[in-house]
Amino acid sequence: MKNISHLHDATLIDVILNWESGDVVISLKPSDEILNMFILRVLECSMVNITRDLPWGKSVSVNEVTINEDIENVYCSIEMQSGDKIEVVGQKIQLTSS
Repeated sequence: MKNISHLHDATLIDVILNWESGDVVISLKPSDEILNMFILRVLECSMVNITRDLPWGKSVSVNEVTINEDIENVYCSIEMQSGDKIEVVGQKIQLTSS
């Protein structure tokens, strides 16, 4: 399990699903102005679940990013400071900054 702690308080810009390839691209802007945009790609996804119920109130900020990998899949969970979750299951994950 990886906890991407430097993304706490990052701003969620967008979540894009390319239906044909099954790739999900999540763009985040870290709260540290020195860091560039952070791109998280989950390739060949089999599941995407996004809630936007706002149980803790409106927020575009990330609380916690967790990544779990096993032999067959990678699981990415982004808990927002609104209390909502973005969950993606796929074959491979790529973490880059632009």
